[in-house]
Amino acid sequence: MLCLHCSVRNEVLRWFHQTTKSLRYADYRRYFSLQALSLTGNWIQVVAANWLVLQITGSAVAVGFTSALEFLPCLLLGLHAGAVVDSLRVRVS
Repeated sequence: MLCLHCSVRNEVLRWFHQTTKSLRYADYRRYFSLQALSLTGNWIQVVAANWLVLQITGSAVAVGFTSALEFLPCLLLGLHAGAVVDSLRVRVS
């Protein structure tokens, strides 16, 4: 009789191997690791900017306002770009 723990473990291992299949390719591993490094740098910059605002103003409201302004262009342009893309005719070949 197969125990429940063993079957769950096998499912997790199967899922892990399926999920990491793309990491077998050296180019993708390089891309993935450098992209992770780049995103880490971006988030360090966000934290540093907010920390600087907090140190200068001492106001949590100013930090929130800075964060909101930082993501506002992406939000506004993303909504308009989505509407434009949705209105275009799509050709599927």
